[in-house]
Amino acid sequence: MGEISPLTTGQSWTEIFTYQSVSPTEEDGTAGSGLSNEVILHITIGVFGVIGNGFVLVVLLNSREMRKNITNIFIFNQSVIDLITSLFLIVNFPTTANVSPQLAGERGEVYCRLWYSQLFFWCSICTSTYNLVAITIHRYIEVVHPIKYKNKFTKSRAYQMIVLVYIWGFGYSMLFIISTMRVVKGECMAVWHQPILEKKLNHVI
Repeated sequence: MGEISPLTTGQSWTEIFTYQSVSPTEEDGTAGSGLSNEVILHITIGVFGVIGNGFVLVVLLNSREMRKNITNIFIFNQSVIDLITSLFLIVNFPTTANVSPQLAGERGEVYCRLWYSQLFFWCSICTSTYNLVAITIHRYIEVVHPIKYKNKFTKSRAYQMIVLVYIWGFGYSMLFIISTMRVVKGECMAVWHQPILEKKLNHVI
C-alpha cells in the first residue's frame, strides 16, 4: 500500500489526529481488557440486530406473495434500516468509545463530524424512528378508513412515504450533527450556538 500523502499545509496524518487510549478502570470491570463492557454490549446488540433483520429480509425476499402486501414493504424497509444501524453499531462505536482523539486541521474536522460523532449511526436511528411513524400512519388509515385506503393508498404512495422517511431522517440528522460538531482545542465536541432553542428544536423534531 502507498503512503497517505500529507496535507498541503505540511501536516501528516499523525499530526491531524492521534489516538490516546482511555485506560479502563477496575470499577467497570475492564482492567486488563482491550474492550470495555459497554463496547462488548453494543457489539453484541449489533450482531443480534444483523442476524435478526437479516432473517426478516431473507424471508420477505423469498416470498413473492408477502412482497405484494403494502405493509410488508414498510416492514422490509424497517429491516433494511435496522440492519444498517446494527452494522454501524458494530463498526463505528468500538472505534470511538475507547479513544480520545487529538484532532487538527481540515481532515480532523471531517473525521470529527463524519465518524467520531457517529453521524451515520444516528442518521439510521432517526430514519428508523420516522419509518415506524410511517408504518403507524399507514396502519391507522388502513384500519380507520378502509375504503379510502383501498382507493388511494397504492404501492407508489408507500414508496413515496419511504423516500420522504430517508430524506427527513438522514437530512435532519446530517444537518444537525454536522452543524454542531466542532474541533475545540483538539477535541471533538458539540458546540451549541443557541443552546436552549437548538436543544428544544431537536427534541421536538
